[in-house]
Amino acid sequence: AYPDYSFQDRNMAYTVGSAFYGIYFIVSFPAFFAFDVEIDQETKPKVTAWQTLVESCGYGMIIMILLDIVRLSLDIPLVIGSSNVVCTLKEEIISQ
Repeated sequence: AYPDYSFQDRNMAYTVGSAFYGIYFIVSFPAFFAFDVEIDQETKPKVTAWQTLVESCGYGMIIMILLDIVRLSLDIPLVIGSSNVVCTLKEEIISQ
């Protein structure tokens, strides 16, 4: 195992981690399905680099929002880097 982290409850970590990973498929499957809509047509619409950039950023933002909604509903605190401030929905700021 990787020596720099450990889990208090390994089963819970695997279960929640798998659920979080599943969110990527919820968003990406319809996105990839949309690629094949015009595959059999004689004239296909031209896809620009700008359209690709905007759509990929949109999909990424949808994933981030869904991940954050699940994190907040499970009351999992967000700790960024080595900060002592924990972001949560609770009124008080938890300082470690």
